[in-house]
Amino acid sequence: MSVRGLMQRNGAVVVGGAYNAISASLVEKAGFDAIWLSSFGVSIAERALPDVNLITLSEMLQVGRNMVASVEIPVIADCENGYGDINNTMHTVREFERAGILAVCIDDNQYPKRCSLFDHADRQLIPQAEMIAKIKAAKDVQRSADFTFIARTEALIAACGISECIDRSSAYLEAGADLLAIHSKVWPDLLQVLERWKAPDSLVVIPTMFPEIDLLDLRNAGFKVIIYANQAIRASLKAMDEVLSKLRKTGRADEVEADILPLAKLHELVRFQDVRSNGRH
Repeated sequence: MSVRGLMQRNGAVVVGGAYNAISASLVEKAGFDAIWLSSFGVSIAERALPDVNLITLSEMLQVGRNMVASVEIPVIADCENGYGDINNTMHTVREFERAGILAVCIDDNQYPKRCSLFDHADRQLIPQAEMIAKIKAAKDVQRSADFTFIARTEALIAACGISECIDRSSAYLEAGADLLAIHSKVWPDLLQVLERWKAPDSLVVIPTMFPEIDLLDLRNAGFKVIIYANQAIRASLKAMDEVLSKLRKTGRADEVEADILPLAKLHELVRFQDVRSNGRH
């Protein structure tokens, strides 16, 4: 099913963040509706780099291809600011759609972007007209009617104010974006936007910085798509750190057996049972 198809259902579309094929498989196994191919997660997992436009389109695209080959649910790619200007954005849409990814999210950060989860005094957005041109160009080059373009505004992150956030958001939808992600680190700011919002079931939220707001409250507030973007990468790093520290300290593998996935479960997850003997074993 496409993201557009998921949108036709009642209730929220709940998306889990992943950073490689095996984490995408776990997102699917857990029952999420779709997978968020996280630039934050790929930057950290693949290159141990901060999320500041250092990962290239090609690197993200290869991870996306691996995910598409491993799962049945839709993959939504976090394509940052389209990796550059309007021509880069068009190229991004063509390549990700060709790879079988059913939706992309592109934001209005200047290139190079600054990760939304950290404070940056020099954060700047591209002019509204430039983002509108990117959206129109992206919609012009997509091939399938099922492909979904999510425009993301960082107006609240950049402290542009509620009015500019609403102005940009409305303009991006009018330009042809299928969905609108309003990113914020502060829940009350989002509520102020929602009080003045006129387009129901068009909004996406990434509630990383206000985890106390549960899924039902997010949906009741007016968000149709809810993305838990980076919990998987953070969980895996914490678990690896703790297990490796204990293993190095004790020198005993049996000390960590209770903390790690049994091999039988691992084989099941990667469908080892589907491997056929070549007759020599």
